[in-house]
Amino acid sequence: MNGAQQSGPETPSVDEQAAQWIARLDRGDLTAAERKAFDKWATANPDNMQAVQSLSSLWGDMNQFTQYYQPVKKEAAISYTSSWPKAAALAATFLVALIGVSYFGYGPDFTDNSMEFATEIGDYERAGLVDGSSIELNTGTHIETHYSQKKRSVILLSGEALFDVAKDKDRPFVVAAGGSLIEAVGTRFNIQMHKNRVEVIVTEGTVKISRGAGDQRGHSDGHAVYARAGEIANISKDGHTDVAPITDDEWKRLLSWRDGMLSYEGETLAEVVADFGRYNDLEFIIADKGAGRVRIGGYFKKNDVAGFLEALEAGFSIRAESLDGNKVILRASN
Repeated sequence: MNGAQQSGPETPSVDEQAAQWIARLDRGDLTAAERKAFDKWATANPDNMQAVQSLSSLWGDMNQFTQYYQPVKKEAAISYTSSWPKAAALAATFLVALIGVSYFGYGPDFTDNSMEFATEIGDYERAGLVDGSSIELNTGTHIETHYSQKKRSVILLSGEALFDVAKDKDRPFVVAAGGSLIEAVGTRFNIQMHKNRVEVIVTEGTVKISRGAGDQRGHSDGHAVYARAGEIANISKDGHTDVAPITDDEWKRLLSWRDGMLSYEGETLAEVVADFGRYNDLEFIIADKGAGRVRIGGYFKKNDVAGFLEALEAGFSIRAESLDGNKVILRASN
């Protein structure tokens, strides 16, 4: 690493960035914004944690750091404007490893490390996790993660998320959703919480679906159903699971929200507005049953309400009328 002073805002190396964070930690009073920024940096790229993990095995009880730094929801990006001498950066990497032992759960006395992620209506977020896994959060989604030495537990409290799981055969990755547990070692799958069911789409690998035994920390009742790549599972409230094949074109269509689009292929107007309403703070009221049964097809921008309503009128003879600000009445055109 070069210890010379830099001119201009060139981004420092990982070691230099770590040195900057240690200086802030050493200051003794992190602000909420700084805590969020550190969390953002730590989970932005697996490379940022590689040095931490390689050094963590050298350290024992670092639990004093958990009282000093607790993870919070990710937020703003970080910018860097200064350079650090070589000795300071090396020392900083050393100290970051100490924090990593406690914060990210690699120390012998670790019990639980939790993080929380959430999106508002219409928002999207991609969150990188410390093990190299990632989560893509759709609109109105709330997730908690709890990592230990033996298990990677995730709770999907609401919404929809796509999980891309890093392989670790010694630490299962288990998502609790709607009373059921979805477990994977290294795979890629999407979970959506519906009112009366949970939907799981597996795009890579295999997941094991079981009923939770009274809690949300990954304890199963023993009975399991497996869903593999190219399959979709629907889990009812009572735990009954139906698994069926799904084509690549179909799951890509259902996951088009990742690109800011919503795709419909013959769903009824009632089904379409229920889904479109997840992305917009609007209440759709269908004025007549005939309109509710009209079949809708096409691609729509998830946040473009005006374009959506114009398309309904032009292509499907559905007229929209605004009422009380956030209410829209839909009826068949005569």
